Amino acid sequence: MSCFGLNAGRISAVLVVVVGVMVASSLYAERDKNNDSDTYLIWGDVYDAEGTEVPGALVYLISEGDSLKGKSNRSGYYAINIPITTSVSGNNSPAPFSLGQNYPNPFNPSTTIRFVCSKHAAVRLDVFNILGQRIATLAEGRFLAGEHSVIWDGTNDGDMSVSAGVYLYRLSAGSFTETRKMLLLDGGHVSSSTVRTSISGQSAKIAAPPEETVYEIFCEKSGVGSVQDTVAVTFDKLSFEYNIKLPGVYEPPQYAQLEGRKYVVLVSSNGGYGFRWICQFEYGDYYASDAGTGHEEGTYYIEGDTITITITDSVIPDRIGLTFDVEILLTEADMLQVTLSNAEVLTMGIVEGDTVRIVVMPV
Repeated sequence: MSCFGLNAGRISAVLVVVVGVMVASSLYAERDKNNDSDTYLIWGDVYDAEGTEVPGALVYLISEGDSLKGKSNRSGYYAINIPITTSVSGNNSPAPFSLGQNYPNPFNPSTTIRFVCSKHAAVRLDVFNILGQRIATLAEGRFLAGEHSVIWDGTNDGDMSVSAGVYLYRLSAGSFTETRKMLLLDGGHVSSSTVRTSISGQSAKIAAPPEETVYEIFCEKSGVGSVQDTVAVTFDKLSFEYNIKLPGVYEPPQYAQLEGRKYVVLVSSNGGYGFRWICQFEYGDYYASDAGTGHEEGTYYIEGDTITITITDSVIPDRIGLTFDVEILLTEADMLQVTLSNAEVLTMGIVEGDTVRIVVMPV
């Protein structure tokens, strides 16, 4: 099924089709393994007092004032990548930008890429094939300080789907660049690595990981409680398992099945399916994007049948700070298909109409 952009005006006719079924990522089958010598992984499961997996729990690792954050997925599993320590000759100041590993990885058909700016700056995020040819530009412009995310749906700048394989994505900001690998594939698990480009006129070197690091681990989930512990982490096997037990009992909310999944709207035009708008409800964090308009992110909470969304970052400046309600009107097949109200506001003004029907994407 080909995919092409529909950027002219708003679209009023919405036709949704199921593009896949929910499948388990093979990452979880080998989640205790990390073959990437450039990445150190702390992973585990979050349980409640009765041994039930807890999704959406926040996990923090704190060491010497530095903090890393993770979140458990639908199966209660969390994983936090600890980046390699880098230093630059003659300059010990922290890098003003950082590029995160895409998730999920491997992926099909889409993946989320996050990056951090420590200051307001012009940033560009590109995707290259293994030959070094640029195939897509995911972000280009000035970004505010903070964390940002972009979803790549496996298409090039011509909105054509690319073939499965290894791809590179690179963040560029002035003299700073950082590149990572990702794998577009139907299945399997491939580790990823980080390549840092040295600052002009200086040499970069990779420091060996410490044999042991002491972390304060803090985990919390609303309604289930919180726990704090101290653990000495060793990196002899490039990964460290630490399971967490919260003191309370997890009771899934009414629309628990809505969270931790990706949804897509496909709009028909002249017999082909073009526009794809993707949204994610990640246990309090909201992400949305499409190939033409761009992306935005924010926070949300669900009360009754109402999702209240607040936009914190958007390619449309007037939407930053916007808070709006979306009603859950109809659910089908265990939340695999959901009909929502306020479609025009929800889809950044692209879809014109009162309701929109979304279907789950494979992850």
